[in-house]
Amino acid sequence: MKYLNKMILYFATIAILLSAGFGVMMFRISAEYELHRQRSSLSVNTRSLITQTESCLAVMDAILNYILSDPSMLGSITMLGMTKKRQIPVTMVQEAESTVKVGLNTEYIIRNSYRTVFFNQNGFLSSSFLKGSVNSRLVETAEPGAIPYLRQAEAARGKTVLVGPHPDKWSAVSAEVEVYSLMKAVQGYRMGYLEVENTVASLGDLEQSDEGAEYVILCNGTELLYQSDPELSAERIRSLLDAAEPGTVMQEGNLIFTKLDSGKYHFSVLCYKDDASSNTRAMLIMSALAAAVVFGVSLAIIIFWANILVRPLNDLRRVIERTTLSNLKENRVQPLAGKNTTDEFKALANAYGSMINRLDTALRNEKRASLLQLQAQFDVLQAQVDPHFLYNVLNIISARGVIDEDESISEICGALANMLRYSTNNRERYATLGQELEYLGNYFFLLKARYEDRLEYLIRVEDDIRGQILPKLSLQQIVENAVKHGFAGRNGIMRIRVIGEKRDGRFLISVEDNGCGFAEDKLESLRERLAEAKKNLVTGQAAPEMEIGEMGLVNTYLRCYLLYSEQMEFRIRNTGGGAEVLFGSVMQETAFADFSLQSLPGERRQKGKT
Repeated sequence: MKYLNKMILYFATIAILLSAGFGVMMFRISAEYELHRQRSSLSVNTRSLITQTESCLAVMDAILNYILSDPSMLGSITMLGMTKKRQIPVTMVQEAESTVKVGLNTEYIIRNSYRTVFFNQNGFLSSSFLKGSVNSRLVETAEPGAIPYLRQAEAARGKTVLVGPHPDKWSAVSAEVEVYSLMKAVQGYRMGYLEVENTVASLGDLEQSDEGAEYVILCNGTELLYQSDPELSAERIRSLLDAAEPGTVMQEGNLIFTKLDSGKYHFSVLCYKDDASSNTRAMLIMSALAAAVVFGVSLAIIIFWANILVRPLNDLRRVIERTTLSNLKENRVQPLAGKNTTDEFKALANAYGSMINRLDTALRNEKRASLLQLQAQFDVLQAQVDPHFLYNVLNIISARGVIDEDESISEICGALANMLRYSTNNRERYATLGQELEYLGNYFFLLKARYEDRLEYLIRVEDDIRGQILPKLSLQQIVENAVKHGFAGRNGIMRIRVIGEKRDGRFLISVEDNGCGFAEDKLESLRERLAEAKKNLVTGQAAPEMEIGEMGLVNTYLRCYLLYSEQMEFRIRNTGGGAEVLFGSVMQETAFADFSLQSLPGERRQKGKT
């Protein structure tokens, strides 16, 4: 046997072993990847179902708030509750009943609910029309004592209650339809109850990103609201719920399942499906083909290098040295022709020519890839045009407000447009204090539009420090944190003061509120998180996980540290009647041009100051 054939045989044996090992490894990796993909798909599908169900319930909740926020509806409901407590003229009672009936049959309510019902302890009952029908007749009177879930609504004391599947008992002519509902007991003397119903069957219309998955929706802990697979027994559902850990994909045999909870409406979604075992045969075939391809490629490489080892390598080296990108086509096969007439050398020449062909093909592919990359960059630039659509819409709304002589709409749109333009500008990470104050003025203007007289604020900043550099959006983050968390669950006037002054060669900015302040344990924990975040930033370690309420302050703290380094001053403390966040640094010699608040719409500064 020739030496060349022996070399090929020896290396081919090694290639077979390596290919077999590669096939086994690829099968295991493919199986693990398929299972991971199935788990990820199931988790995404479950989150999607949670979001869609919350959206359905949010619309129903919005109907309740829509009814109770209508002064005429609320006044009519109050009057109907007082009919047995005192004498009310019949005409006024009839007018109140008519107002309630008309209010329940608005297009918005009919479109977004199967039925919306109001009834009270005095026997009054009114309902919206059913979708697609105006002939649905109600039962003659309401019997609150016969409704089992009223006790649950009463115990909620005015809060919204999710009621599980139950027959629709309000229709006097149609067959019973299984519905679920959001219910609220209207607070006051015999004010009655509001109930928004949707059919249980409508929950089967939820879209799924994983077509092979089935799901179960439960409300109020363990009450079954809907299940897509009616063959799944209640015992099996109970066993899966007992084994499930919220947010984690679990596996029992060939079944993978996960459960997610919605804290807002107190329901859960259990999603399950068969795992990737059904694809085992396909993965085996693919692994075998991959092993065969690897062996074929390996064998080709072995033959190629074996020929090179047994033939004059110097000739080949010289040819390679003469070959450049500009003369690839000229060096495909001909450079080695005529130097040796043996079959081995001709095979070597052909192999070299094949290599040149592959290189030429690769270069053409590289050119095409470059064109695709340029196209992708063009698409990114094109996508940046989209934010202008929002500005155009705000301008249209503002122009409409001018036409209708409603200056407040124009001012609100102008403030929001200024905020969007400032916050979406990603070219600059830092801004002057003057720019931040201008942006903060727009933010306070929008807050005043929402809270009106409940919000009072004061901005008093010395002119000498308005050119100092701050991390962009730092003041807005601190003020937003004060409004969202400092006044949570509290009534009364919200007062916020933003004070900036120069002291001992440093500029200091204080944001103070009259809210509830920080709990001592929370304040201590927040200070520890700030210290830990600074340590991790300096040492390059991973950032610690943060709760939503702390992200704004920690984010502002870290950005200030990156800008001011050890010259930064940053303090968080409780005052006698609220909380204060103070930060600053050494005055910078080069101050940027100040931007005053003159561009704010109208008289918003005078409206907000105290």
